[in-house]
Amino acid sequence: MHPLLNLLVLITKFNCLSFLIQDWQLQILSVGLLVSWVNLVLFYKIFPFLGMYVHMFIATAQSFLGVVGVFYVWVVGFALTYYMLLQNQVGACVPHSNYSESIESWVLLSIYCGFI
Repeated sequence: MHPLLNLLVLITKFNCLSFLIQDWQLQILSVGLLVSWVNLVLFYKIFPFLGMYVHMFIATAQSFLGVVGVFYVWVVGFALTYYMLLQNQVGACVPHSNYSESIESWVLLSIYCGFI
């Protein structure tokens, strides 16, 4: 791990100088830690007893990301449709008054109907 990431982890863990840490620094820290972890996992491919598990993890992650990508397109498409059709409805309780509520209702409907 990079020494600056170690320093940011120590500063945030022990809460010293926390007034100097900005939100964007914590976001960079989290991305850096994720990249470091992925690098460590990919490094394990050279060991014969761990390499097959890394290859299985990579294959599973690729399949999962493909499915999530297609599912995301469906969620955004249906949520935009709900939002466009129901945004001008007048009433006390408007179910789709913003975009996030449209996504939420579509996901909950998909779970209820057994599609997920």
